[in-house]
Amino acid sequence: MSKLSDKTNLVAPKDLLFQELSDGESVFLNMENETYYGLDSIGTDMWKALTSSDSINDAFDKLIDEYEIDKDTLKKDFDELVEKFLKNGLVEIV
Repeated sequence: MSKLSDKTNLVAPKDLLFQELSDGESVFLNMENETYYGLDSIGTDMWKALTSSDSINDAFDKLIDEYEIDKDTLKKDFDELVEKFLKNGLVEIV
C-alpha cells in the first residue's frame, strides 16, 4: 500500500452517504464528486471493518477472524480494496 502503514487509521469522509441494503450489499454517494458506488457483502464488511477499527491492521485482524480464507489472499484483496477506497473517496486518513 502506498503512503499507508498497518497503524494508519481510516474513517468515512463526512461528505459520504452510506446505506447498507438488506442482503449485506451497500451503496455510497460521494457528495464531493457526486458519484455512486456499490459494494457486495464482503466489500461492505471490509469497509465497515476499516471505518470502525483503530488501524488498518486491526481491521485486517477482524476480517481474518471472520472469514475462512488464506491470510496472503485476504491481504492482497484487502490492500487492493483499501487503495480503491482511498482513490474514490470512500475512506480518508485520520
